[in-house]
Amino acid sequence: MLGRLIARIRCEADSLVELLVAEQAKPLDGANLELTLAEMFGGYFAESALPTEVLVDDEVQKAEVVRRPLGVVAVIMPWNFPFVQALYKLMPALLTGNTIILKPSPMTPLTTLILGDFGPLWLVRFHINQ
Repeated sequence: MLGRLIARIRCEADSLVELLVAEQAKPLDGANLELTLAEMFGGYFAESALPTEVLVDDEVQKAEVVRRPLGVVAVIMPWNFPFVQALYKLMPALLTGNTIILKPSPMTPLTTLILGDFGPLWLVRFHINQ
């Protein structure tokens, strides 16, 4: 699922860069750098796996550490690197099975909210207060 998200980001990179430039007045080189970082961070998490820790494995018993999601991750986003920071928070939360509530900066909401349009990678519900 996370790999498909990164693949979609790669496919949409040009339009995401344009949106970053238009929404934030970020220079083109800066927007390209932000998308490159997003792909790098996202690719790292997409290829990661949660380790299995075996405590005991003998003829009598086998005991493993099984990690469970903790619940909800709440994130309030800054305006300066909206896309890469959203992805950097979103990917590990989804990798570990947690739910994430992500509130973008009102100054740069579009580049963060566009992640919701990349479904059906996960179930996403957006509520925007105006």
